[in-house]
Amino acid sequence: MSAKKSVIEKFDNETLKTYILNNGRFTKEAKLLAFQILNEREYNFSENEIEFWNELKSDKIVEINKNKYVHPNYIKASNLIYLSGGLGLLSYFILGILTGRFEGVFEAIISIGVIFLIGYLLRKGISKMKYILLFLLIFGILISFQFLKFLIIFYPITAIIHFIQFILQSAAVVLLFLVPKRQKPN
Repeated sequence: MSAKKSVIEKFDNETLKTYILNNGRFTKEAKLLAFQILNEREYNFSENEIEFWNELKSDKIVEINKNKYVHPNYIKASNLIYLSGGLGLLSYFILGILTGRFEGVFEAIISIGVIFLIGYLLRKGISKMKYILLFLLIFGILISFQFLKFLIIFYPITAIIHFIQFILQSAAVVLLFLVPKRQKPN
């Protein structure tokens, strides 16, 4: 369970002082937020409190470096990309069933594999993937104009799936560009 600053900010200084006591009652994140809020309110910390705060901050830095913290937007974007890849598989099979032909299996495997690879790399928190995904999204839009009219007329279900994929991938790109730059821990 994570602590929310907006909730903790509502407490008065006396309540926040109970957060910063060196006991196991509150999470480290809640304690750090309490220290930060009290500091913003210009509370005068004792030497022991300052020492404990510095200890908490160093623990947080070690935890971030150890776990290679991944922003939640990368996880959400990864989920959207995985869903888009699943819809790509569905679209391929629907089109194959409607036409009675499953041509281009190799191309389908490569393109869907690339989508799942992007989802995996996003889940690992690789920030460069947002630029690659943006490029592929724009490139896909430009290419899709050639066959979109054909799909809408003859295979509307597949056209709808492609449109949903576009929405999912666009939402993933937006989420990725909303991730703030990494800040140095205090």
